[in-house]
Amino acid sequence: MPGRRRRKLRLVVDTNVVVRGIRAFRQQPPEPLTSELRLILGWVEDEELFKRLLSDTILDEYREVLRRLRVPSSVVGRVVNLLRQGGTLIEIHEQGSFSPDADDDPFYHCAIDGDGDLIVTDNTRDFPPLEYRKRPKIITPAEAVKQIF
Repeated sequence: MPGRRRRKLRLVVDTNVVVRGIRAFRQQPPEPLTSELRLILGWVEDEELFKRLLSDTILDEYREVLRRLRVPSSVVGRVVNLLRQGGTLIEIHEQGSFSPDADDDPFYHCAIDGDGDLIVTDNTRDFPPLEYRKRPKIITPAEAVKQIF
């Protein structure tokens, strides 16, 4: 249909993808060929590329994991602020249990309450597809890059 715009994909990005993207960025020069880094750069540099869904719980996990990895607190703050600025904060109401790892449930909650299309993770076995729902689909960073770019 002419003139009809396609809805931007709505993504929830697992912590492991964010951490790997940041690590790839720290390489000199950065390796833009990694899927994780391409997603992070797309997240920060092009707000029209896809819609990034976040919750306070997800941002807290990003912050906690980066601190655990001994990333300096000033860098953690800048990274989390950049990601928050490029994202859409979702108010969470969903409280179901969906993952074998309860720490991953906030990503489902954010995707469900934010009408997300995809959960992007390197750990797909901890993110089983949801019964009776077509979305969110669980995909790897490489699959997400193919769909987005």
